[in-house]
Amino acid sequence: MIEQLKNLSQREQLMLGGLGVLVALLVLVYGVISPILSFEAGATRDYRDARRLSVITSDLEAPGVESADDRALRSVVTQMADRRQLKYTRVNQTADGQLQVDMEGAPYAAFFAWLQQLEDEADIVVSSAFVAPGETAATVEARVTLVRQEG
Repeated sequence: MIEQLKNLSQREQLMLGGLGVLVALLVLVYGVISPILSFEAGATRDYRDARRLSVITSDLEAPGVESADDRALRSVVTQMADRRQLKYTRVNQTADGQLQVDMEGAPYAAFFAWLQQLEDEADIVVSSAFVAPGETAATVEARVTLVRQEG
């Protein structure tokens, strides 16, 4: 092969050399430089997208995970119920931040005093309620939905 190259005229040798340099430059540009530049542009774009997504999702919480306000609401409600010796059967946090509390056999005077105490001391009010007479005298069965009062 080298013999064939030496047998070519000087003009043909220069043309082949120039073609070799051109091929080497094309490989360098499209095989090395272009991928590096496109990687940099893609990385910059991905970084901007990640930052934007981080800002958007910073206030979101995972499903089933209570925020600090939700835990505080649950804590205040259950502590005040425990102080009045009210037995709740279920405490459930709703998706919109309200708290549902079910009670059975609660003394009605203590139950209504507890609701008043929640409003007076913690700004927690009833957004909906179902209250029925209990199985024994002077008791109630209730499902109340409580929410922290705005402002």
